[in-house]
Amino acid sequence: MIKAIIIDDEMHCRKTLGILLKEYCPDVQVIEQCDNGEAGVEAIKKGKPDLVFLDIEMPRMNGLEVLEHRPRRIKKSDTESQSAVTPSAGTTAGNSIAKIKSSTFCY
Repeated sequence: MIKAIIIDDEMHCRKTLGILLKEYCPDVQVIEQCDNGEAGVEAIKKGKPDLVFLDIEMPRMNGLEVLEHRPRRIKKSDTESQSAVTPSAGTTAGNSIAKIKSSTFCY
């Protein structure tokens, strides 16, 4: 089972993505949904997800700032694995992909 967190300030985006994941990706379990970056950082620290769906353009703390606060590696049992971060569909920030590529293994 792949543990995932959805971080997006728009409720309809979180809801739609959750529905699509449930229907088409049964191996992905959404363990938390957050409506802002601050809550997302805490959810990542607490939940130690394998996958994060992250909106880049959010008020107060944007998605790129969330990336700066997340752990580079997430400890799982006795092995370590990297987390993957996937920008949400509404992402339009100009240099987002370059920034994400520099800090994650998958985008």
